[in-house]
Amino acid sequence: MTRKEFPHWFRNTFWYHYKWHTIAILSAALMVVSFIVSMLNRELPDFSYVLAYEGVVGEISTDVWDDLARTALSDINGDGKVVLFGQALCFDDASELGYASRVKFMTQLADDSLLLFVLDEATLRDLDRQGEDFLPLSELGLPAESDRPWLLRVEPPALLRELGVDSDFYLCIKALPPKKRDRPETQALYEQAAVFANIILETS
Repeated sequence: MTRKEFPHWFRNTFWYHYKWHTIAILSAALMVVSFIVSMLNRELPDFSYVLAYEGVVGEISTDVWDDLARTALSDINGDGKVVLFGQALCFDDASELGYASRVKFMTQLADDSLLLFVLDEATLRDLDRQGEDFLPLSELGLPAESDRPWLLRVEPPALLRELGVDSDFYLCIKALPPKKRDRPETQALYEQAAVFANIILETS
């Protein structure tokens, strides 16, 4: 095949028979490359937490916690800055977003790098988890309820109070199996969790 014959062959033979195969392969390759680039360029958080609550619609900010935490937490991944990743999830049963938040929350419960949760009474009840799922807070030098040593009662964030939420929230820290907890990186996360818990206490 000569160079002059190639465009004709490509258009009338290859492209005619394999057009959709080629588009599908190129699209899949583009998605893989985009995913790899985004993973390489994303900021790795030094600490992550979730605030979850039910039945209150509104945009909730946790900036007060975050601003204080950035000055108190450590740069445990060594990238030269403290990156904090906090999420406020509202479980509004009347919306698709509320359902999506529930699904996202249940996924995050399985993430070993995400240890600290601040939950309202309804969310805590829905979880139906017992003390063995959470760390006794005294192990991190934190106060706790006498009958539930894995829970620390805290006030809701200011913006939730402005929306009419007056019930208490509960801070809890996930307990990991001993093999995972003994890792140095996990110990560092638990230390970060204790610092962040104290920040929440100070602002409650």
